[in-house]
Amino acid sequence: MKKAPLAGIRVIEHGQLLAVPFAARQLADLGAEVIKIEAAIRLDSHRQTTYPDNDPGDRFWDRGGTYYSENRGKLGITLDLRNPVAVEVAKDLVRISDVVVENFTTRVMQQFGLDYAELIKIKPDIIVMSSTGYGHTGPWKDFKAVGPTTESASGVAVTTGYEDDDPQMADIPYTDYVAADQNVMGVLLALYKRKRTGKGSEVDISQVEAQASLAGELYMDAALNGTSHVPHGNHHAVMSPHEFFPCAGEDRWCAIAVSNDEEWQGLQAAMGNPAWAADAKFAHLDGRKANEAELDGKLAEWTRGFDAHALMERLQSHGVPAGVAQSGRDLVFNEHLAARGFFGWLSHPDGTDIPDKPYAGSGWRFSESDRGLRRNAPALGEHNEHVLRNILGYSAEKYAEIVASGALGGAPEEFNRPNPVGLDVLLKQGRIVEHDTGYQERLQQFRETHPSANGSK
Repeated sequence: MKKAPLAGIRVIEHGQLLAVPFAARQLADLGAEVIKIEAAIRLDSHRQTTYPDNDPGDRFWDRGGTYYSENRGKLGITLDLRNPVAVEVAKDLVRISDVVVENFTTRVMQQFGLDYAELIKIKPDIIVMSSTGYGHTGPWKDFKAVGPTTESASGVAVTTGYEDDDPQMADIPYTDYVAADQNVMGVLLALYKRKRTGKGSEVDISQVEAQASLAGELYMDAALNGTSHVPHGNHHAVMSPHEFFPCAGEDRWCAIAVSNDEEWQGLQAAMGNPAWAADAKFAHLDGRKANEAELDGKLAEWTRGFDAHALMERLQSHGVPAGVAQSGRDLVFNEHLAARGFFGWLSHPDGTDIPDKPYAGSGWRFSESDRGLRRNAPALGEHNEHVLRNILGYSAEKYAEIVASGALGGAPEEFNRPNPVGLDVLLKQGRIVEHDTGYQERLQQFRETHPSANGSK
């Protein structure tokens, strides 16, 4: 049997939203046993979004689609850490674990007595990874943070947007995903250090610094030339054409990025060498940049008649870097991803009335282990008894006492049932392009005709 890289490692997660939950999901994919601790008194926001058929159902807290995406592969328990009994349970879990990860503001874990300074008294070789907006030191350490604010603070927002326009927010919390990868790296390096030295670590991740560490061009240009960048849209300083071009159908696009004259010649050939493209002003980068608006317009006239995927394949066959701007549906039905077993189908907890769905895998491949996708995300408190009795070894009597104390909380029935914006409204607002009513049937057919789409080992 193949053994996953992190088999035998236990991780305790105190996470909300993305930066830590997504990191812990990757650790679970690598084989770690991840136990996610939640509180019914404060629902993860992702338990309250993206419902199947846009219907929250009766147990809306167990039907959030984004939550299932970011938390698959984990065990889940509930603890009300305002209750001293719950804090003791959390500490008992630390005693038998290797890593604790959390992404709350700097004061939260300290007020519960679950910060690194306290946890090393319980388990001296414990690894604690804390991922906050601005880190645990410095004048901004107590600031609250979400994706848009950290994108701004890290410098990335000033480069995002249309040319000669105001900065734009990304549609996804980009910094959270960057920080999640840094979180995983921090945990892996701390585990490596512990294996060599026997010592644990506190890993302090600043999500702003995680993103800012990737903005080298901004720093160096400012340091060397005293410049301050502004949004440039899709254009590039040393590449042309460099843009998304319209294709046949509604909201269908293909990116073309020509980095040298040889690729430009390949693009000419792909177009059938039209007379306009032979104009000397387009022969070299300087001319293409100087006449970029005209060039983009000519290309757009040509690309409009092509299916986006057919255009990409045509251009690639002539050595031109090109890629379809793929939607979520494109990705799920993508033949290349299916051939590599990128998606895996998972079931969902009983009572949620969610059918099996395809979930995105991880980008890595190991020759001697599988790629994760072992378990769906947990329903709220789904593994309370299993973790406390089978992993912690509590007796039936002790477990009953903990339940009676209120330490585990209860179902979040005091929360108002969400009322999602209707799909028809989202269409009018332009938040979605269309509602594909035949999607589920086509998805099932694709699964049946593409066995590798069920995930590879």
